[in-house]
Amino acid sequence: NYTYGHRFLSTGALPVASIDDYFRILREHYVILDQAERKKMIWQQVQEVAGAAGGKAMENEELLEEVAFLVEFPTAFYGEFSPSYLAVPPEVLTTSMIEHQRYFPVYNNEGRLLPGFVGVRNGTDYCLDLVRAGNERVLKARLEDALFFWNEDSRKSLEEMSAKLKDVLFHERLGTLADKALRLQKLALFIGQETGLSQPEKLQRSALLCKADLMSNMVYEFPEL
Repeated sequence: NYTYGHRFLSTGALPVASIDDYFRILREHYVILDQAERKKMIWQQVQEVAGAAGGKAMENEELLEEVAFLVEFPTAFYGEFSPSYLAVPPEVLTTSMIEHQRYFPVYNNEGRLLPGFVGVRNGTDYCLDLVRAGNERVLKARLEDALFFWNEDSRKSLEEMSAKLKDVLFHERLGTLADKALRLQKLALFIGQETGLSQPEKLQRSALLCKADLMSNMVYEFPEL
């Protein structure tokens, strides 16, 4: 019987005599076969790397699970981005890091997002500085887009965005998104009256504008939001 190790760090077929040999041989050739062990290794490394940078990595079980199945021999590293991007809401930054790049965002002890992240490469620490620089460059492009769209959207009011809802079809038998917003407005007023809520004008305005963000660049670019 034969098996193969890490696709970059191992070469050729590896003879296997028993199941014990299988685990040992793969480990020697840079494949951690046990997924639970890989997951544990990743989280331990992520915490250590974030801690060494003076922060704490975001706990995200779904991300951890995904990364564990993306790498065979995990090595965590710390990367940074310009603090100027912190002008963008943290939810947008973490979406870029998690959904697009599979990075772990890092926070300080007060729970504020730091201009850094923890990534996990599939391999050893060989040329890790080069790997870090490449990942920082990719994230920079993502964050540049986020900053641009945030600035563009900040120039528009919710009323301006809401006015564009009439150009988007919700359903051929139910009209546009603007029609849907009007129905929500009527429904909100009815519920408010039935439950005795005060300030109906604010309730009415909230219902009318609740779909406005669908016309923003941010939601178009980051639908996960």
